[in-house]
Amino acid sequence: MVYCGKASLGCQSCRTRRIKCDKARPECSQCIRVKKKCPGYRDQLSLMFRDESTKVIQKAHAQWGWEESPGGSASSRTASLTPQSWIDTSPATFAVERRDSAVSVSVSVSTSAGRRASVAARTAVARMPREMATTDVDHGIQFFIQHYLVGHPDEAQDMQDLREVKWLHKPNVSEMMAAVGLASLGNLTGDGEMHRRARQRYGMALQHTAKAIQNLERELVDDPQALTRSVVMLAMYEVVRGNQEPTTSARTHIMGATALIKSLAPYLDATDCSRGLMQLCFSMFVPTHVSAIALPDTYFDMITAAEELTQPADRPAAQLLVAATRFVQLAAFVRGHVLSDGKPRTANTLRELLLIDAELVAWEAERERVSSTSASSPISFTTTTTTTTMAGHPEDAGATGQDYARPQDIWTFAVECDDPADPFPAAAVFRGRFHAYSSMWTARVWNHYRWVRLSTAQMLLEAADRFPQSAAAAGIGAPAVRAALTAAVQRMAAATLASLPTHWRHPALRPAQRARINRKSSGAGIGAAGVPTLLFQIKSAACAPGTPHAHWAWALDVLDTIWRDTGMLQARALAGVVRAHGEAVYPIYHPDAYLPPAHGTTRAGHVLGVGGVDASAMKFELM
Repeated sequence: MVYCGKASLGCQSCRTRRIKCDKARPECSQCIRVKKKCPGYRDQLSLMFRDESTKVIQKAHAQWGWEESPGGSASSRTASLTPQSWIDTSPATFAVERRDSAVSVSVSVSTSAGRRASVAARTAVARMPREMATTDVDHGIQFFIQHYLVGHPDEAQDMQDLREVKWLHKPNVSEMMAAVGLASLGNLTGDGEMHRRARQRYGMALQHTAKAIQNLERELVDDPQALTRSVVMLAMYEVVRGNQEPTTSARTHIMGATALIKSLAPYLDATDCSRGLMQLCFSMFVPTHVSAIALPDTYFDMITAAEELTQPADRPAAQLLVAATRFVQLAAFVRGHVLSDGKPRTANTLRELLLIDAELVAWEAERERVSSTSASSPISFTTTTTTTTMAGHPEDAGATGQDYARPQDIWTFAVECDDPADPFPAAAVFRGRFHAYSSMWTARVWNHYRWVRLSTAQMLLEAADRFPQSAAAAGIGAPAVRAALTAAVQRMAAATLASLPTHWRHPALRPAQRARINRKSSGAGIGAAGVPTLLFQIKSAACAPGTPHAHWAWALDVLDTIWRDTGMLQARALAGVVRAHGEAVYPIYHPDAYLPPAHGTTRAGHVLGVGGVDASAMKFELM
């Protein structure tokens, strides 16, 4: 976005006079001195969504070379943004081709149920008629609908479902859909004009969002989802466009979304509000960890607010959030200080890291204990070979469509096997298995746990190599401890890859196959908003110590596919990191190494850990 200077909490009178405001209560001394009534101070929410239209327009026009048409206005420029036009029209497709490579992306539109976005990895289909999408902005909105909306978890599963979505037609949401879609198309095609138009729509979306916040009560009555979605999509735009500091910009919007949810707390359900705040807290970990910066002070206010609203069933998420916060803080300390082997500070740091790992182990063990003792209720698993619950009890499916008992605890998940009659594509489902969660909320929390546990164990292993004396003093140097940490890293990496179909719909999946996964994991949220964090989780799993070559190759193919499907520059950048890691670690590259084993090879007689891992042999057959 255009930088307009550091925001001030001072009153409007002092800001206009360009003098320092002491922000005294009830009125600042500067206003009292000139005998004026102090207009008051801005809060955090006002700062996040302040209207700097004049400055933005002046600076943006100079940077972008945007010439305003005579008599043009924001309303006239948004007149063509009508998402309903793609819902009501007949099926059609258009192709987007990159200029610098043979990669091409196809977009498919359909009004019939079950026909959703279809992207062939390297094949383009027919072109879209001019009457359906006459402008680049129309193309941008349609690209967003097909690649970021329809078919994703917790979103409309086909164009028919999209008819019932109210927030789709809000100006701020429409502008953000256009901005994200145009930025994605610009990335895939290399078209600078699309990037320029994306920045225009982004600026207009900021204005619409600021106006909506000024009329907060009216927006809540009309459609409360539209406002939160537009703010989350602001962060999505920063990730898609891939600027020099995407994590910093995205974090700014995450803080804005947090301030918004806290303001909406009196009007929202306590569970929805606490989960929203905790999800935003979890989403802060990756940008903070990657940038090696400290968590902002307001983050801890977010945790406090979330804990006050947390319901008993969600206590495990709050506990994990506290442990994960300690890890992120400690990781930032380690990266920002010079540690020497044999020094007390180094040994103490490793002990603290080991305590965090033990806390994470206890968290998972408690989830397993609760799931194994919970009351059971029937749930239908259709056409599966073997179902493995989190507690580790494999069940032979026998005949198709039987009912099985699953614990009522919301944190229990199952590892389901492929259907031999309709197998999943090898590139879409890791080794023919996928996870079934009670909701997308619990699915995301589990993946956050896997990332934190993997990162903690990996840091301990690296520290044991770098600081052998301090590691021995902290109790990490023993071979048994190292073996347990290595096994934990490999298990978390495999579980992360197995969970992917729940979090992102691979374009190779057919509608019927997507429906099988959708029935296993329902919930509330914003589907595509979880993809940026998922990208880093995939990268961590692919580059984890001891990751088999086949797992690395499968993860790399997924990152490449996400880049071709969505145009997220972050996906392409992380794919490059994973590819470079593989070239350094694996001497020979086998492109088909990620093919799953033959169906029905599951060994049902082994003891399983949480998530279906063969704990006795540390294999990955059931992941």
